[in-house]
Amino acid sequence: MRRSLLCLALTAAPLAAQMPASTPPELADSLVLDHQFQAGADDRAPLALEAGTVYRAEADRADIQLEVVPVPPGHHAPYVTATARGVSETDQITFEIYPMTSGQVEIRVLGGAPGAVTHLQVYLDRRRSQSRRLAAEGPGWTGGLEIRLGFHDPYRQGLSTVAGGGLVLDACANFRPGPEVRNRLSGCIIGIEYQSGVSPFQSTKLFIEPRLHLWGGPSAAGMSGNEVGLLGRVAFGLGSSRPGDSLGTKSSSYYGVGAYLAHDIAPDAIGTGWQLQLVAMHAFAAGGGSDWSGADLVSVGIARYF
Repeated sequence: MRRSLLCLALTAAPLAAQMPASTPPELADSLVLDHQFQAGADDRAPLALEAGTVYRAEADRADIQLEVVPVPPGHHAPYVTATARGVSETDQITFEIYPMTSGQVEIRVLGGAPGAVTHLQVYLDRRRSQSRRLAAEGPGWTGGLEIRLGFHDPYRQGLSTVAGGGLVLDACANFRPGPEVRNRLSGCIIGIEYQSGVSPFQSTKLFIEPRLHLWGGPSAAGMSGNEVGLLGRVAFGLGSSRPGDSLGTKSSSYYGVGAYLAHDIAPDAIGTGWQLQLVAMHAFAAGGGSDWSGADLVSVGIARYF
């Protein structure tokens, strides 16, 4: 008897370890639509969506597209993105739906082989909805890394050229909010810059660079978009390669103001994703005595937010 109980316990232990943890009731998904669509028929399924939530639509065919139309027309259409697509047309496909406003919509399935029937199920994804709400209510920043390469023209004091132009290479640890976060501040927390081929500005610098988002950007998670903003930079020189030059080692430090244009590639609710950048800035460098010299810097870069 004891041997049987021991065998039963040893058998049940690994099975229990393999069982998934139960989902809290408040985070369990809810089925809100279960419908079959026939290709070629003007079939529409009504559905009520709630703003600020995330819905997951699962179809049993991968050769279709999902269309979500507001009722009545003219309201802001929800954003729809495919998150998983099978290899063949008979595989499954999954979409995520992000409503911008609450209201009635009509679901349509487009494509598919003639006469084919698509079984579509739409769920209220409570975990994704909770993440979306937390991102919108909290600071919602995400961090990452970026690198930029560009050039600057000669530094001038009045009509006099005090140093030639050259290349600029930047790298920094950055941060930004997501598209559904009510915050316009982003930038580089700490970065390192190298300017080459010039004297006495051939140097390595540490810098900080706050940015203020003014216009544009993705309107919803999963959507790409362009944004425009202003930026400032304070760069602290770690030493010039030619410390004996007339402007001295402090000339490797400067203050900069400028603007940026960025293309955000389908970030999620808190900003995770890729970004392409174009930056233009004017630098004010301290020269010998009380004079200041200035130069324009232009660079392009890529950023990854995690």
